[in-house]
Amino acid sequence: MTTVGDRIRIIRGSKRMKANELAKLIGISNSAISNLESGKTKANLDLLKKIARVLDVPVAILASDAKEEDVIQSTGRVYSNIKNSNIDCPGCAESEEMILLIKDAIETKNLLITEYRERIKRLEKLVHDLGG
Repeated sequence: MTTVGDRIRIIRGSKRMKANELAKLIGISNSAISNLESGKTKANLDLLKKIARVLDVPVAILASDAKEEDVIQSTGRVYSNIKNSNIDCPGCAESEEMILLIKDAIETKNLLITEYRERIKRLEKLVHDLGG
């Protein structure tokens, strides 16, 4: 599995952008990009957003290690607990609709992530085949 740094390096390379160009565009040092791509340091969300914007990819592609199934299950459990309790829940119908919208959004995100991961694998293979 590729790391955040690997994904940044691969996507940056696919856009024929040098590390120092990316560093300049997001306002950090060349060594900071090098450390990030090599895994010596980790990026915070603000930095990932800047990198994603410059590389023109969704931030989720760079930072996606969370399991969306866990989010769906947790949301569903919360809703079930409220619905099955004796508490008056006037907003439960809206909550159920919101859960369905969240599930749809997560499924769409997963499709995009799968597509980008497949592209990254193809790029990694190409780089490997070219001796890089």
